[in-house]
Amino acid sequence: MKKVFLFILLSFPILTFHAQTKNELAVQTAVNKLIAGMISGDRSALESVSSSQLSYGHSGGLVEGRAEFVEKIASGKIEVAYYIMFAVCALSYLLAWFIMHLLVPKVNVIED
Repeated sequence: MKKVFLFILLSFPILTFHAQTKNELAVQTAVNKLIAGMISGDRSALESVSSSQLSYGHSGGLVEGRAEFVEKIASGKIEVAYYIMFAVCALSYLLAWFIMHLLVPKVNVIED
């Protein structure tokens, strides 16, 4: 049984690993540029990876274009609602982790 489990465990990465196509590589490069631009607040980097026809709809119904998107990121004016949402998600994760550790029995090492 251990050998079968070990075989499956070692085979999984090999079966799922494959090289990126040119299109996948181009998308990954654009995403990396977008992330770097969002972190640095560089307007030219944000404009180079966003379309002039960008339309971004918020859950509250507000729709923004490219200029508003670039301005908010570059100026650092991110909506407070996002911080609240991130805080709720983080607390939910911690609560689920705590409940899981309470409900899952302790693991005992089985010696042969």
